[in-house]
Amino acid sequence: MKDVKLEPGGKYEGENLEGNNNSMGSSGLPYPRFYNGTEDFTAYLKNFNRIATAHNWTPPRCAQILPLYLRGAALAIYESIPREEKSNWRSLLEGLVKRLKKTSNKETARLKLVERKQEVGESIDEFSRDLKDLAEAAYPGGSFEMDLSFLKLSDEQKTGLKNENEKMAKRFREEICAERFKAGLLPEIREKVIFMKSPSTLAEAVGQAKKVEELNGTIKVDARKRWDEIEVKEALAEINQVWEINGDENENWVMNKLNRIFALIMGMNIIMTMTQIPAHTIVVKIMTMTNIIMMKANGCHREIVKLGEMTMINVMMMKISRGIMIIKCGALMKQILTNIEKKNLLTGLIFIFCTIIIFLQYPPPSGEEEEWILAFIYPIWGYLSGLTLC
Repeated sequence: MKDVKLEPGGKYEGENLEGNNNSMGSSGLPYPRFYNGTEDFTAYLKNFNRIATAHNWTPPRCAQILPLYLRGAALAIYESIPREEKSNWRSLLEGLVKRLKKTSNKETARLKLVERKQEVGESIDEFSRDLKDLAEAAYPGGSFEMDLSFLKLSDEQKTGLKNENEKMAKRFREEICAERFKAGLLPEIREKVIFMKSPSTLAEAVGQAKKVEELNGTIKVDARKRWDEIEVKEALAEINQVWEINGDENENWVMNKLNRIFALIMGMNIIMTMTQIPAHTIVVKIMTMTNIIMMKANGCHREIVKLGEMTMINVMMMKISRGIMIIKCGALMKQILTNIEKKNLLTGLIFIFCTIIIFLQYPPPSGEEEEWILAFIYPIWGYLSGLTLC
């Protein structure tokens, strides 16, 4: 089969290389497609070899024909290959495969660099390091090298140009890293960083982001402190209400108060065993619920009961300071003892006795002895404080 002839313009007979190459030659055989470097070169090469075999193109002829179908980045890579490699079909293919693979990796890294954003929980340093690695992969050393072979320059001049080129490449990587770092930060950091001076290096951008992160942390701590102060003020206000409310209205509670107390203690004991909740936490709850039961059993005003429940739950759930806990216990016990008969003081003593038994049954965990002792003191202190205030 005869070879395809070249026309004076460098085009194959019967084919327009500037168009979308789907035409057939005079022999009725197809010609290769154009290749711009975006698709897999190995797959393209297999198709090219099948067409070359059908046309009976020899390897030297293939080395001459293939460049005519290269476009864009693929053609630029071909032009960068030394002349001696271009003349040999195998050397040409090896050079193209090697260089096109690097180009593919660079394109992937550039895409990741553009899309990369800081994740929740990821530190600023981790984010910046990953961006730096992506920039190195996207724009490796030699990405900006120029072919100076056609210029008549001395070795010293070539070395100087090479050094300047390396500096330019490094500066470019720094600038693009700083830009992508700033754009990819978490929203709560980015919304403040954008008003700062544009960083010229990644290190400068990291410094700005860390300052904002530290500022955000300080704001959160201050907000938490203010919230704690509000909680304490609300707790003190509730205590004052307990003192002011009168317990004149009586309600009939059928169950005997001692039975209620023992049932409560046994129920808490079972819960503590099944769920393995720390003993001192349960004791505070027992003390709280016992106080509420005693208030109900002795005809305290319903509003006092509700307020007492709300107050003690706030203390336990919000973990307000120990001093507030003791004040609450004293205030509630004072109200309780004011509204019960003297014989019911025995109820409180029985409660303290049961509390001691529970603590003996559930010794303090290692390292929590201080909390254990304080939790033991709370109900007794509250009881005695209330007794003293009566």
